[in-house]
Formats: sequence, C-alpha cells, structure tokens
Amino acid sequence: MPPPYPGPDEVQPTWKLRALIGLAKATPKLGMPDSRAALANKLGFRHHLLTHYFHNKDDELNLRVPRKLLEEICDVYQMPLDLYLAESEGLNANEQQVIFQSSVRKHWLRDFKVRRLSRGELQSVYSVDRNKYEPPNVEGDGTQSPTNNITLAQFEIWYDACPNGFICAFRRDQPFFGIGVFPVTPAWSNAFLEKKNKESDLDRETIIEGAKLRTHWYFSGFSGDEEIMEQYKSIDRRSFLPFFKTILGCSILFWIEIWAPRIGRAPITVVAEAATRRGHDLLDEEFRWLRPPEEDTAEPQTKSERFYRNTSLLEIRHLLLEDPYFSTCDLLHEKTLNSSQLNFLLCAQHGPVSA
Repeated sequence: MPPPYPGPDEVQPTWKLRALIGLAKATPKLGMPDSRAALANKLGFRHHLLTHYFHNKDDELNLRVPRKLLEEICDVYQMPLDLYLAESEGLNANEQQVIFQSSVRKHWLRDFKVRRLSRGELQSVYSVDRNKYEPPNVEGDGTQSPTNNITLAQFEIWYDACPNGFICAFRRDQPFFGIGVFPVTPAWSNAFLEKKNKESDLDRETIIEGAKLRTHWYFSGFSGDEEIMEQYKSIDRRSFLPFFKTILGCSILFWIEIWAPRIGRAPITVVAEAATRRGHDLLDEEFRWLRPPEEDTAEPQTKSERFYRNTSLLEIRHLLLEDPYFSTCDLLHEKTLNSSQLNFLLCAQHGPVSA
C-alpha cells in the first residue's frame, strides 16, 4: 500500500512538470513526438504522486498540482481531463496509475478519424509515402522497393481522376496512415497480372474509364508515417498490432462505404503488387489472394509478385468481421456492424444498387 502522501524524496517539483510540458508542447508534430513519449513515461510512473497532489486538501503540505497544470498534462496526452478524473475517482494510488495508463492507451488507440483526402493534403501524404515512390533500394527485409518512381505530379493526376482513391487515417489534422484503391479497366488489370505494365503506367484515362465500369480495382498498398507509428507503438507495444489492423480495416471499410451505392452486390476483381515481405505475407498468407498462372505471365519486370482476388463488397464486409486477422479489432467490428451503407446491401435482393 503506497503512503498517504509522497515522501520528500519522491516529490516531483511543479516547475519540472511545467518544463516537461513546455518541451512537449513545443514539438512540431501533432502526433506524439519523442518528447511526449518520454513525458508519458515520466508521468505514468509518477501518476500516484500527481493524483495525490491534485486531491490533497491540506494546504500546509503545499503538494497539490493546480487543476490547470493537470489539464495541461492531459493535453500533452491529447486525452480529455474528464475521462481521467471519472475513471480514477475513489481508487487507491496503484489502481489510479493503472487506470490512467489504460485511459491514455484506450484514448490514443481509438481516437483517430478515417476519411478521404482533400487536394491540399496530397503533398503531406506524398511525403509520408515518399519511401514507396522514390527510386528502388533494398529494404531491411531483403526485398526490393517498387521500381515505379511515382512523382507528385502523377500522384495529383490519380487524385484528380478519382478523389475517392486515397483514404487516410488522421490524428487531429495529421495524416499518419493511408491506402490507395483505384478503379481500372479489365484490360489494364489483366496486363498488370501478366506483368506487361506496372503501377507507374496507371494514367488518368484508365482510372476514369475504370470508374465508369467499377468492375476492376488496383490496390496500390498501404503506408504510414514511421515516426508517428513508432510513437503509437511506444504507448503499448502489445496493443500496436491490433491497432495497425484496426486502422487498416477501418480504411478498407471507409472505401467500401464510399462505393457501396455504385457497386452494390456486383462481383469485382482487385489486383495488387507485393513489393515487400510484409505486403507479400499479408496478401498471400493472411488474406489468401491468388497468383496468376505462371504460364500466362510475361517475363517479370521486377522481383515483386502480383496477386488478385475475385470478390464483392459483402465478402469484404465478412472478412472485416470474421477473418482471424481482424479478430482482435473490436472498434472495426463495431464500425462495420453499424455501417448503414453495408447494412443496406445486406437487405438488397437484386443486383447492384443504383447510384
């Protein structure tokens, strides 16, 4: 049982807390920069001291942390003060520390928004994705990065042809994870699987024509801001993998919600390229996509493998809810079950739903 109040050697002077908070607030990222991660560790470790400061009514001890300072601490965590106070009331110091850390973890790992991009946000997303689109190099896992060398100008062409193609997860106004899914023509899709074209060959006319047909789609992959993703990982490494799966699933869910009124229950084909070991494992082992028959493919232009899947929006919905890969993603399941667009498809009896 901890002492009723901290001993003299345990006291964290208020000025030190203010200095740490000032440092955290001065950082440019809206995610959780290293200084904030360090502050989270310090405050998490000393949480029972902070709690005692805040609740102590004995002015003679002069150990209380002003409410404004506690508000600033919660602001550094980007967590509402009321959430902390409500969950920690009436608990002892050790329980309060666990609750505080749990509240921060729960808030951070659920507090994000998935939406389509505005054109003004393309530059920042391209910067996040730049490693994928720069000239090829050998990655840490021994695979080659794509040989596409996509330019920002081509990025903008894709967006102008189909603004719904880029879906991103945001922390406040900071994009930190995204996927790209673009309509293509059957001819482009078949040539892609035969390795007669590549991602950098995807042009405006193909996307526009594909959007009219809505039968074939190119999944350009996913990418994330490594710095911010590492900061999420630092909050709780055990929770990071379910978090990654959740933001991937929520991004896919948002994409199918956009297109559900136009595609309806019709079959679709999705093609993709696995340019990294992680992407290969995801498509091949986790999602069980198919490879084109070797005898039908041209000589490969890269060492990357191409995959495809014949599916439907309802099958993708089932994957988000039932596939073992997403089994720990409670927030994703909640959002999928509450999706009015997909629930409407479940009730539809005949063919595609008109736009």
